[in-house]
Amino acid sequence: MSKQTSLFDFDEPTKQKKTNKSLLLKVDDTSNKNKQSITSKINKKIEKIDKLKAKFEKSKVTLEKIKKAYSNEIAPLEKEFFKEKEAYIIKLFKYYDTKGFANWQNEMMEDLIMQECNGLFQQNHQTAELLEIYEIINTKQVEKIDPEEKEFMNEMAKDIFNDFGFDVDEDFDFEKFVKNKEEYAKQFEQQQHDSQKAHEAELKKEKY
Repeated sequence: MSKQTSLFDFDEPTKQKKTNKSLLLKVDDTSNKNKQSITSKINKKIEKIDKLKAKFEKSKVTLEKIKKAYSNEIAPLEKEFFKEKEAYIIKLFKYYDTKGFANWQNEMMEDLIMQECNGLFQQNHQTAELLEIYEIINTKQVEKIDPEEKEFMNEMAKDIFNDFGFDVDEDFDFEKFVKNKEEYAKQFEQQQHDSQKAHEAELKKEKY
């Protein structure tokens, strides 16, 4: 009887201990695999970032070369081209300024001069002579506008100025505005300055 008791008392617990060890080993193995997987993903991302950085640096070098080529080769040609265009406009304006052309011919030259001037202005090529020609043609074109169209432009200009916060008189004349842009610009600048001061004074009142 004593031998049987010994058999039941010790054999089964021994088996249980072996099973626990086996489970522990499996858990550790899964954990290591997860860590390796995460590390691998991080390394791949770092590698991708490094490749993108290298690509970016290469692009920067290429861009600098393009800028240098533009500055040394293309920009001088552009300047020369703009000067030739300006000379063409000045020559065309001299023809326009002489008498003997029909109205339709003058209008064609006006449109062409304005178009060419606007093209150069968009390219930041402005000279005193070009601006003067532009103002002369622009004024003449405004003077030719029929009364109904002029009234429409007056109303449209008033609406635009009001939208920007500028006060204009009820009898605002767009033709006068075109002829006296600098004077109107000073008035609008003063209005803006006064409005800013009033706003700052209002903010100080709210604080106290």
